[in-house]
Amino acid sequence: MELKSQGMEIILIRHTSVAVSKSVCYGRSNVGLADTFDAEKEILLGKLGLTANPVVYSSPASRCIRLSESISPAYRTDDRLRELDFGRWEMLPWTEIPESELNPWMSDFVNANPPGGENFVTLHNRTENFLREILRTNHSHAVVVTHAGVIRSLMCHCLGIPLENAFRLQVDYGFVCRISYRGGVPSVRF
Repeated sequence: MELKSQGMEIILIRHTSVAVSKSVCYGRSNVGLADTFDAEKEILLGKLGLTANPVVYSSPASRCIRLSESISPAYRTDDRLRELDFGRWEMLPWTEIPESELNPWMSDFVNANPPGGENFVTLHNRTENFLREILRTNHSHAVVVTHAGVIRSLMCHCLGIPLENAFRLQVDYGFVCRISYRGGVPSVRF
């Protein structure tokens, strides 16, 4: 990837805990944050140790925007940072999704689409497009507040991990990692 600057650090952050049960399938749905948001936000901001007003990119989901506003009031939303679209499965308990639909997706989530949704390749293509674009800027640092699927996609790209292994990467709420580009080569620090 072509870099305009000598190097760049990108800080990836997953939004904080949500007010939705883990038994529910949600991706692109706009879900609320857990009551623990303020405490989680303070811990996160302490981890970041930001001294200047950084460039902040955010998924347009309210769970990401709320955290982005805490980092910089001048954050920018980008649709390419949205979570995976689960289509008709959105907000259904996983146990209510017909096995005839779920099993093929579980066997090949990289290429198979949930009904009315998108596959992981589609998500990966848009996140790579976003990454290429910000690497062409003159920013020395950028903060990206987004979702687990987007972060997994970017980690697969940076670390050369096959997409089918993306869910081996554990990305908890409030997850933070830093990608440093020096000489066009990424290194990742968790």
